[in-house]
Amino acid sequence: MTHVGGVRSQRLVGRERELAVLWSLADDLAAGKGRALWIEGEAGIGKSALCDALASEVAQAGIPVVRAVAQELLQPFPLRPVIQALSITTSSADPLRREIAELLSGGDDRVFDAGLAAAERTLELIDRHCAAGPMMLAFEDLHWADPPTAMLWERLAETVDQMPLLLVGSCRPYAQRPELQRLRDAVDFGAATVVRPQPLDMDDVLELAASLLGRAPDEALAAGLADTGGNPLYAQELVAGWNPEAPDARPGSLTAAITRRLALLGAPTREVLRSAALLGEEFAVPQLAAVIDRRPAELVDTLAEALADGTLIAVDDRLAFRHELVRSVLEEQLAPPLRAGLHAQFAAVLAGSGADVDVVARHLLAGGGTLDRWAVQWLAELPEAALLAAPGAALELLGRALRSPAAAGWLTPLGVRLAVVSFAVGQDDECEAAAAEVASADDPEVRGRMLLYRVRAASRQGRTAQALDVAAAAVNDPRIPALWSTRIRSRAAGVLAKEGRHTEAQAAAVRALSDATALADRIAVAYSRLVLAHTSGPEEALSHLEDGLTGLGWDAESNDLRMLLLNNKLACLNNLGRPEAFRAAVHESLIVGGRVGAGRIGRVETAAAMGSFDFGDWDEAMVHLDAMPPAQQPGVTMVRHGLTALIAAHREDWVQARHHIAAVAGLPITAGDVRILSGYLVAARAIRAEADGDLPGAVAELSVWLDPDMSYDAKERYMWLPDLVRLALAVADADTARAAADSADADASASSALPRQITAAELCRALLDDDVPAIRRTAEVAAQRGWLLLAAAAHEEAAVRLAATGDLSPTGDLAAARETLNEAARIYASLGATWDLRRADARLRTHGIRRGPRSLHRRSATGWDALTPTEQRVASLVADGLSNPEIANELYMSRRTAQTHVSRVLRKLDVSSRMDLMRSVHRTR
Repeated sequence: MTHVGGVRSQRLVGRERELAVLWSLADDLAAGKGRALWIEGEAGIGKSALCDALASEVAQAGIPVVRAVAQELLQPFPLRPVIQALSITTSSADPLRREIAELLSGGDDRVFDAGLAAAERTLELIDRHCAAGPMMLAFEDLHWADPPTAMLWERLAETVDQMPLLLVGSCRPYAQRPELQRLRDAVDFGAATVVRPQPLDMDDVLELAASLLGRAPDEALAAGLADTGGNPLYAQELVAGWNPEAPDARPGSLTAAITRRLALLGAPTREVLRSAALLGEEFAVPQLAAVIDRRPAELVDTLAEALADGTLIAVDDRLAFRHELVRSVLEEQLAPPLRAGLHAQFAAVLAGSGADVDVVARHLLAGGGTLDRWAVQWLAELPEAALLAAPGAALELLGRALRSPAAAGWLTPLGVRLAVVSFAVGQDDECEAAAAEVASADDPEVRGRMLLYRVRAASRQGRTAQALDVAAAAVNDPRIPALWSTRIRSRAAGVLAKEGRHTEAQAAAVRALSDATALADRIAVAYSRLVLAHTSGPEEALSHLEDGLTGLGWDAESNDLRMLLLNNKLACLNNLGRPEAFRAAVHESLIVGGRVGAGRIGRVETAAAMGSFDFGDWDEAMVHLDAMPPAQQPGVTMVRHGLTALIAAHREDWVQARHHIAAVAGLPITAGDVRILSGYLVAARAIRAEADGDLPGAVAELSVWLDPDMSYDAKERYMWLPDLVRLALAVADADTARAAADSADADASASSALPRQITAAELCRALLDDDVPAIRRTAEVAAQRGWLLLAAAAHEEAAVRLAATGDLSPTGDLAAARETLNEAARIYASLGATWDLRRADARLRTHGIRRGPRSLHRRSATGWDALTPTEQRVASLVADGLSNPEIANELYMSRRTAQTHVSRVLRKLDVSSRMDLMRSVHRTR
């Protein structure tokens, strides 16, 4: 077997099996195949040593290696390990790197979530690197990773089959944070090769000691090594700090062994290293010199001793501790009060020297207690965008600043920042409390803005009465500036609409729109239009949404509102039956969402998936479902699994259907969005019951939509009522069939009824009345509007009734029945809906009607014929060497959508890498 680099790196003692796995991954990388590797084990077991060996092997082949090391001190700051590893700075010559650095420093006030936006750009940067050639990217010590960094690793693990990327993650086994559990779940589902190094056996420990000593250990040292438990780092530290004059004083733990070894250094060196330990696992020498008030030249001898001993190592232009445990032992040698005082001192020095916000902030966080006067003022004068770039750290520091005796002169700016950041991270109670405190400020602008935050926070928590009371008091207060009064009025209209008080909401929104137009305030105009869209008929609603989007700015608040409007526009175009306009709006929404880091991107993917399902683009629906970020609100999670289960059930993929039904089994279906969006899950369970021959069970599942107490929660039931009528008639349950048709009629009679509701109601009534011409009319309307599954279902019902009539009539309608069945079958086949096709065939077969052998072309599940037109274009662009960002630009879609398309192409063509795909495409050209 030919290996990367020709000669393997130095052998690690006792790790032959693990190294064989690593060499295989390195070979795959050299061949252009991406892989993911997960290394998990206790501290000191050899995770970093394995990563070192792999990195050395890959580098020998001329492949770039990038290593990001997470640190405990960096946890509150999104993506810091990654941006350090990828040399992302505001002074970079690379525009994309500069853009990422600006986002994370709070320098771009257009984004709603700087962490999300920066993560998207970082993925683009890595994609660009891999388009130029293979690379290894290691995320070490993920147990300390911040959530965006953990999410980045997870996203990359999903796409290693698409690019020549060897993705490595290392983690301790006992870290239990939710984002790490998601990584482990992804690993367990086969997203990565897993290596879990075990303790060395005694022979290997003795061999390791001999390699370090240059001779076999004596009896006393061997006895000491028996206490290491096979931990390689412990063994190394014991050997390095071994004192043959005192063999009985052997350390009883790894920490003690490290302490003993550090004692061999000179006292001045240990003193400097203890200060350096507070700077983190890596540090710059000028920064160390500044915080201990020494000139760099004065540190030459002490740092040289630490480097010679191996306590420190050089990493580019910085120094680093050889192991995080060494740093933590040095840190723990400082008494907690002294440690806190030094962190506070370091923060002041670094702030005075113009260090980055996150550098100063992490020392303030570590300092604990209340903040000094300078720190309070520093926080009060920071731009809000800088705080929003690291909201977790900002909330902790703002709270401490407000509790400080030095806060008296800055209570208002500190309170405003606390309210803004609390709202941004969804801490509505904290936002409301902070805003209420500041709303009494003398500054009318501050007062108006904080009252608006109080209304928004109360509304988001469902405290309608409180939101309306605050709004009423604000709009009647002459001290509130007109701009803020108008914005509050528009938000109050939204609260009324949310409560179903549409007449009041519409009146309030009309007045707010008039005032906002006079003030030329696009935010209040847009929100008023959003409310009016909810209280108007579908055509008028679309007009309101379009007008709301026109002229909207690109600041963070405008972008969040833009995503709301676009999400509603998708639903509106779906309900109006405008598939082409819908598809264009989907692309626009996802591109904007990725650009601004919108937290609402899950909602947009939801609307895109739902509309794609209705318009018959089921493969496209699956693209959007697959592209949804893993952690989402309950309603989005319900759609992600429910709709996937429903498509799987229609396609008779019962394993997938079962998996996704089970995935939301524990999600409470009570009210609101979760209840509304649970329709897909209910429908999937009903198909499973029907396929099992349990038609009464299917009726029972769908009858949930007849509950008279559901009111607002049942507003999407028109999608499921035609099936309920069909099934109820099949089991001779006339009462349920009639109740379903009556419910559909009631929904369709509302002044704001949607075309989808009206068509569904007409089909329900036609089924109940056995009115074949009316059923066929609904099929034609549904087909014209692009609602393919509804059209096929209506064709099927018409065919069944025509066949039944033909059985009884000498002239018969059998030819018409066969033709109508063929039309239903054609649509079902285009969707891949084999269950529906099988059901339709079985129902018509009882009347002696069978489709002709050439009535349709069966849809391929794999191979080139299985690719959709979009996937064919994506495959061609991959073959031309385009990266995912370049494909996204070419096809006007989001980078994540392009990534998901590539994954689906690889699966359908059964190839394992982009290079394999390129070869396959070139063979067919």
